[in-house]
Amino acid sequence: MKNKMKRLLSLLLCVTLLQGAVLCAYADSDVSGNQDANQSEDGEKEELPEPNLVINTVKEFLDFSEKCRLDTYSRDLVVALESDLDLTGLSFQGIPTFGGIFLGNGHKISGLKMDGEGSVKGLFRYIQSGGMVRDLTVEGAIAPKGSRSYVGGIAGHNAGVIKNCTFFGNISGSERIGGMVGYNGVTGVIENCKVDGHMHGDHFVGGIAGENTGVIRGSENDMSINTTVVENSVEISDITLDTLLNSESVATITDVGGIAGTNRGVIRSCINYGNVGYRQIGYNIGGIAGSQIGYIVDCENYAQVQGRKEVGGIVGQMEPATQLKFDKDTLQILQEDLGVMADLTDKAAGDMQDSSDMLSGQMADMNSDAEKASEAIDVLLKDLQGEEVDPDTLIAAKNNLSGSLSSMSGTAEEMLNTGEQSTATMTGNMEAIADQIRVISNSIGNAADGFGAEVKDVSDEDTPEDVTGKLNNCKNYGDLLADLTVGGIVGSIAMESDLDLEADVDIVGETSLNSEIRLRAVIISCENKGRVECKKQYAGGIAGQIALGLIKECANTGDVMGQTADYVGGIAGSSVGYVRSCYVKCRVNGSTYVGGILGTGKILTDSRSMVMVSGIEKVGHIVGFAELNEEIAANYYFCISEDAGGIDGISYKGVACAMTREEFFAGEETKELFATVNITFVRKNGEVLVQSYDTGTVLIRNMIPEIIQQDGYVGTWQKLEDYVGTELLFDYVFYEAYTPYKSVLQSDETRDNGLAMLLIEGTFLPEYKLQLHPSIVTPNLLRGQSILEAYTFSLPENEKGHTFRFLPSVTEADGTLCFMVYNKNGTWREADWEKEGSYYVFHVESGETAFCVLECEQKNPLWIWIGCGTVGILLLAGGGLWLKKRKKHRKKEV
Repeated sequence: MKNKMKRLLSLLLCVTLLQGAVLCAYADSDVSGNQDANQSEDGEKEELPEPNLVINTVKEFLDFSEKCRLDTYSRDLVVALESDLDLTGLSFQGIPTFGGIFLGNGHKISGLKMDGEGSVKGLFRYIQSGGMVRDLTVEGAIAPKGSRSYVGGIAGHNAGVIKNCTFFGNISGSERIGGMVGYNGVTGVIENCKVDGHMHGDHFVGGIAGENTGVIRGSENDMSINTTVVENSVEISDITLDTLLNSESVATITDVGGIAGTNRGVIRSCINYGNVGYRQIGYNIGGIAGSQIGYIVDCENYAQVQGRKEVGGIVGQMEPATQLKFDKDTLQILQEDLGVMADLTDKAAGDMQDSSDMLSGQMADMNSDAEKASEAIDVLLKDLQGEEVDPDTLIAAKNNLSGSLSSMSGTAEEMLNTGEQSTATMTGNMEAIADQIRVISNSIGNAADGFGAEVKDVSDEDTPEDVTGKLNNCKNYGDLLADLTVGGIVGSIAMESDLDLEADVDIVGETSLNSEIRLRAVIISCENKGRVECKKQYAGGIAGQIALGLIKECANTGDVMGQTADYVGGIAGSSVGYVRSCYVKCRVNGSTYVGGILGTGKILTDSRSMVMVSGIEKVGHIVGFAELNEEIAANYYFCISEDAGGIDGISYKGVACAMTREEFFAGEETKELFATVNITFVRKNGEVLVQSYDTGTVLIRNMIPEIIQQDGYVGTWQKLEDYVGTELLFDYVFYEAYTPYKSVLQSDETRDNGLAMLLIEGTFLPEYKLQLHPSIVTPNLLRGQSILEAYTFSLPENEKGHTFRFLPSVTEADGTLCFMVYNKNGTWREADWEKEGSYYVFHVESGETAFCVLECEQKNPLWIWIGCGTVGILLLAGGGLWLKKRKKHRKKEV
């Protein structure tokens, strides 16, 4: 048995050459561009099909849902929603499966609530290949219990088209969690969609899709994702068999992105505005994708991204792709081979159910990968046979064929580590699978008796037609924070160890079968404007760490700060790949191996830097430290502060040296970047304002756009005050932020009972602090009055004035109190007051700056005044009667 297991190990390891493989079905493919989501190919407005089912009521919707339990019911069905629906209070668990066309017609389905146990949750559980959902808004909360996998606002699992849809609400789950869909299949297309709300999950969590193996185009995320520490803890009850098999680590958060948690397909022209991640928690965290082996183009991130390791403004972890070429016949043969593999693993999973749940699950997972690979081949064959295929779907299929084979190899290794097989049935199944792996290896032309292939990095051979393993024309504006391996565009380009997330696998020198393995990972024409912060090591304006690959024609203008970190660079912290024609204008700060372009590196050409660089040792304006060779050449810098030399304090002519201002700014390729300072203002509504000035211009207030006022809030440009009045040497990005006004100010002074001496009600800036000072200005006193306390204060102008609540040092029993308020024009007035609890409440008008508390003589009680008044009236009345009688008496005498 032991020898058989060794033999099986050798055979299964053959598949590892496909790790991260990217298929090139044919050369010179034309895959550029995509049409408008609401237009046909000729540019005319798209005509929608006539419905054969109309839904107006909740009852009609629920009846339709129930009929969709049969997978064939909805095929060729066109459903039109003609009114808004409210599902509040209903135990609706999703439309089981849908293969037709669902026309939302701009209507809304609200009140969706899914909190029961299970997986594959969404308004639609499954959208089949050929199915479509469009023009629909959904509002609700989806938070299932149990395994909680494959959860999305529109669909749990999508193999069709989702177009012009919106989801608002909260979503949570364990793995493959997305605002639109949990899993987007090879044939799945998500186009012109938007999500907003709040989301959290453990593994493969994305604003649009948890896992994308298809196409996501023109979509936007405004959801905040895993932004609190509570959400970033993994419960033991959340760990499932699927988690153990498919997640890099069940004990922490992995693969989280603003658009997709992980991407094997295509993400094109998408924008992320939602903050992603929590400080010091999580691996593979990105503004667009947490991890990726596919193609990302024309995407932008405007949000903050945080995590523990592999944190990037666009991608957290970028794994290299393997370049292989298959013709049509080979694809057909491979499809048959994969079909046999799926049957074998399916049978083995069933046979092993009683003896090993873990191994059975792994077999099922391998079966799933074989089916995914076969699905990708279906798409590629359609294209080769002349059928019309969406260009981005074609790219996604190429990526996914090799990606699925790669997953099969990983699962095979896990199977061998699960435990000893103990039954004859199990041994027979494993032998059959091993034989089939040999057949697959033969089909791809790499079977051999021994190992020993050369691994070659072909990234430097990139052409515009190459669209796999690539980031193209992406921009990051958001700030980034991580402990390890953080970059403005990509955290790292490396093969990651699934067993130890703190360590990456060094690809250089790895061997496989006796063939050439062509690896590629390309970042081209990308730009970072966000601030990059690192605590420990590997920080770069474009990438934190590059184990291989190409960074070309990229620019970084965001500060790279790692005061206690090693390997810090304006482009990359550490690189053993190719860095060509890159430009840096920023501050770069670190501990050791600190460079204006690279902290350390091997290949660097035709690059420029204008930086303020600082560190303890191995510091340079071009590279912190590098062994000189012919692959480091034609790099120049302009010194705007203390000269740190080109490499480790020394400049090398023609290799890494300084230029004069005139020489440096003269080059057409660098003039716009370095001679001009761009100040970017990003409003809360997504509007971006860019102002350009000559380098060295002093920032003054009339250059700053006005804040759009919101009731109850004070708006500011974050961190802008630090730069007002300073010379603009670098580019900056400022974000519009709103903070609620304070409604109550409280004095620091308290009475013996711990209560604040003074409370002031009004509207105040968040940073405003109440300050009281003894007043030397007091009113003229009347007889019987004495001053107990007097204070000056300063308040913002307010037409309505402010309400004061004062707790005096004496109570009313000690005498009668009165309150005098001082106006800045020099007059005092007595304020009316009333008592509420222990506090005396009175009003202070705008412009009044001091008040004092007076103690007055005890006044006569009211009943005394009433009595005196009554006696007086009686006396007057009595006197009147007496006078009247006296007059009558005199008349009689006369």
